[in-house]
Amino acid sequence: MKYIYGLNKSGISIINYLESNKLGYVAWDDNIKKRREASKIFKNIILKDPKNLNYSIIKESFITPGIDLKDKKLNIFRKKNINLFRDLELYSQLISNQKIIAISGTNGKSTTTKLIGDLITLSKKNCFIGGNIGKPLIEFVNSKDQSNYHVIELSSFQLESAPSFKSFISILLNISNDHMDRYKKFTNYLREKKKIINKN
Repeated sequence: MKYIYGLNKSGISIINYLESNKLGYVAWDDNIKKRREASKIFKNIILKDPKNLNYSIIKESFITPGIDLKDKKLNIFRKKNINLFRDLELYSQLISNQKIIAISGTNGKSTTTKLIGDLITLSKKNCFIGGNIGKPLIEFVNSKDQSNYHVIELSSFQLESAPSFKSFISILLNISNDHMDRYKKFTNYLREKKKIINKN
């Protein structure tokens, strides 16, 4: 069973996928408004605060990018040997033969993602554009998108924990000081950004 921590767009997209495939999950968001909204969308959703969670039934967890993976409230997941992933990991597991063009950088990544996606579309090829821009990554499955090309914008937060991630082309535009409240040191931020460059 999977644990979804964070009911923003990416979290809701993951739950849509899990429900469509009759896969078990438990979910939570620290924001009561988000929990109420999710309860209206998913009538049978099970909401469990991490403090009251039965960890013996949880195999892996997908954590919203808004939560730092080093946050103390996630320590119990580590103690129970539960993997902490971002939505990019599930996306990477679901990809088959699509060619992924992944873009990251401190500045300009949304513009570059849209530009490349538009160029592919103008070439009369089907293209899914998503990630940190527009559609959540898992929407390519939920919407039954059959595009052969995926152009995805990835934040450093998404790249933090996605060991299955592979791309056809990776573009790292630029890196300058950003998110120092999360990373503390520039070298830590750089390390996460560089994960977009991978071996196929």
